[in-house]
Amino acid sequence: MSYTITLNKYLPMKAFFLILFLSMAFVSYSQVEVNKENIKEHVGDSIKYCGKIVTAKLMDRMLTAPAFLNVDGAHPNQVFTVVVWKSDRLNFQEKPEKFYLDKNVCIYGKLELYKDALQVVARSEAQIVVQE
Repeated sequence: MSYTITLNKYLPMKAFFLILFLSMAFVSYSQVEVNKENIKEHVGDSIKYCGKIVTAKLMDRMLTAPAFLNVDGAHPNQVFTVVVWKSDRLNFQEKPEKFYLDKNVCIYGKLELYKDALQVVARSEAQIVVQE
């Protein structure tokens, strides 16, 4: 009986640390909603950007066979490019370069700079949500 009382004495402390851990995890994964005008200020941030996939291409002759989805403009005038690597294509039910083309989407992910161009690497279809 005293064991149960001793265990319950520490339960509020465990709950406190669990809530603290979960709240910190939530904050670290929050996205900044960006638009065309302020996107360059958010390199390195986890972002949410809503726009249209204007052009898409699978580079199947490359070893890593990436699919490039250009958002709100054709290359080289896109706002940024969503990159889906060959190794991540298994995480998509449809071929990204065909399925998302000409669709309005919201993209979630870390904004990176690669050779002076902005990009977001999408590792799963959960990062690209079609807007109906």
